[in-house]
Amino acid sequence: MKFFIIAGLAVFFLLAGIAKASDRRIVELNINLDPAVHDRNKSVITINSQSEYDIELNKNISIPIAIYRGSTLKRTVYIWIEDNEERISSKQKISLPTRFKSYDISANLSFSKCFPDADYNIVAEGLGLNTTKSVNLRFPDCTTNPLTTDGKLSYSVLHAEKQAESGKPFKTRILISNPTDQHLEIDAWSYIYRSSRCYSGDREQNKKTINVPEFSNITFDLENTVDADPGDYNLKIKLLRSDRKTPKEITFPLSVVGNNTQDNNDVNNTKLSITKNFDSDANITDPKKAEKRSLFASNRTDNSSQPGTVYESSSARARKIAVYILILLLALLLVALILKRL
Repeated sequence: MKFFIIAGLAVFFLLAGIAKASDRRIVELNINLDPAVHDRNKSVITINSQSEYDIELNKNISIPIAIYRGSTLKRTVYIWIEDNEERISSKQKISLPTRFKSYDISANLSFSKCFPDADYNIVAEGLGLNTTKSVNLRFPDCTTNPLTTDGKLSYSVLHAEKQAESGKPFKTRILISNPTDQHLEIDAWSYIYRSSRCYSGDREQNKKTINVPEFSNITFDLENTVDADPGDYNLKIKLLRSDRKTPKEITFPLSVVGNNTQDNNDVNNTKLSITKNFDSDANITDPKKAEKRSLFASNRTDNSSQPGTVYESSSARARKIAVYILILLLALLLVALILKRL
């Protein structure tokens, strides 16, 4: 009987292993792997665009993209075209619901403004990847009015404080160079932050609009006042062109220290309060009150001249009592031992 039970269990586990292997094989056969994919767990994004496109404003261009989603739990890919890390086209979102599967998609992108005929970058970002490909774009309808003709707008921070006092204003100096033939308006503002909290009022509290004529350089200051405890923070500067949606961001570390003037005022106020208390004692005319006040003052003086505990918690008192009880028990034990010997 024992033999049949063991044999039955062996057959059961054998059949279960065969079924599991069969299911695994079926799953693997249903996976559609791209020939370029060597590791089934690794995601791949390939941009199969043309080398150049003629752009018509507000009309889509189609960009073929081959994507293989591996074992990653991420399922979204974003596609756009950018110029020097600044997006210039629309942005398309693609969802890939199934893992271990290849997708052939077409990203439809459009442009709402003219740009110079030049090379730009197609960007496909997602699944933990960032894939780019250079592409030449021509804007035939915009040749009579190009956006820029000689270089690109640039920003420089000429002076930024590394340390600031809490409550004391400081300035940051910025230079904008415009080598183009366009008159531009730049919105500029700055603030101090740590994590998600701002410590200089509203984030756009010092926002100002800077007019930058063509082929010119403009220097200006942004003033901030930080209201925060001493520590390490960040100073963020934002610059937004009138023809852009995304501002340029520049970040510097900033160390905030205490305000010495405020500390001195606190000390002076404390001294003044003490002086007033002594003056009030001197102005007492009633002999009985003066005697009582003198008695209380002498008690305070005597107590302050000796070290003592200002506050003692219940746990500390309990520890002291426990020590006394332990000493008493040891004494009783010693007495009992002496009596026993006698």
